[in-house]
Amino acid sequence: MIEIITDSTCDIPSEIAAQIPLTVLPFLVVWGNQSYRDRLDLTPPEFYRRLRTDPRLPTTALAGPALFSDAYQAAQERGASAVVVITIASRLSGASEIARQAAARVDIPVHIHESGGTSMGMGWQVLAAARASRAGASLAEVLAEAKRVRQRVRLFACLDTLEYAYRGGRLSRLSWMVGLALNIKGLIIIDHQTGAVEVVGRAHGRRRAIDQLYERFFASLGPGPRLNVAVLHGDAESEGCELLERVRAEHNPSELIFNTTGPILGTHTGPGTLALAGYAD
Repeated sequence: MIEIITDSTCDIPSEIAAQIPLTVLPFLVVWGNQSYRDRLDLTPPEFYRRLRTDPRLPTTALAGPALFSDAYQAAQERGASAVVVITIASRLSGASEIARQAAARVDIPVHIHESGGTSMGMGWQVLAAARASRAGASLAEVLAEAKRVRQRVRLFACLDTLEYAYRGGRLSRLSWMVGLALNIKGLIIIDHQTGAVEVVGRAHGRRRAIDQLYERFFASLGPGPRLNVAVLHGDAESEGCELLERVRAEHNPSELIFNTTGPILGTHTGPGTLALAGYAD
């Protein structure tokens, strides 16, 4: 058996992760003098409530090598012949390097697959690899499946405010002030081949931004009869549900996932973010 290990920025719903051979390692949210394990000690609803009211911005921290090596050892004890670790893009985090450092501590073969993204752009790769493993695929086949989905997957996100990207050091003060004055909502994508986050559009007003998100995401998908789509929201459940039903009614995906963006990503994107991630098979 090939065991799959990933990190908590993947945004895979916990009920889905529990159904397949998958270990999710929590990153840390640091708020003041306290550290919280992503989605374990600090749930998304608790995080967004505090984010809206606390004048202090949280920071994020990686899981340490010991957490990875303990997970590798546990996989070996469960009978795994190898481990595939699927990590957030190295341009966004140092997780892949920590995963490699931890691999030197154990005897079981460990293979690192960098997703080139995060959230369900990474999550779809994790699910594809884990499902292939559950079906009895070889190590080479599991890695090939993760790579195949990486080449196809697309992620578009609409930021309701540029404030958190600015406060987190990912946006200039001038861009933030202009966006604030003009009520501009940013549309971003992640290039899963390079791991780069790119601004691909700006819209005046919330409704137009959501329409642009929807239109550009579906226009970007390649050919294929089977659609796999995730709708994600950062404390914008009502609008997320509306987007979910629109996707269902107009495209009827073979698999449709709905989840809240977790605290790690929410620190940099802020409340009100909506995202679409998926691919065509």
